[in-house]
Amino acid sequence: MLFTIPVGNGENSAEWINRTIFQAVFPGPFGSLLFALIYMMVCWTVGKILDMKKIYIRV
Repeated sequence: MLFTIPVGNGENSAEWINRTIFQAVFPGPFGSLLFALIYMMVCWTVGKILDMKKIYIRV
């Protein structure tokens, strides 16, 4: 979802969050790694919550 929401200047919201927050605090590859790990943990958390409520999405 983050990649489909435009923010401005031709950026999507994922690029904006990475540049504004993670690259400002940890510039370079470490900031990108941190963004990827946090993004992965958010996705896993949503999946865990859905699993606890016995909500399953068929693909």
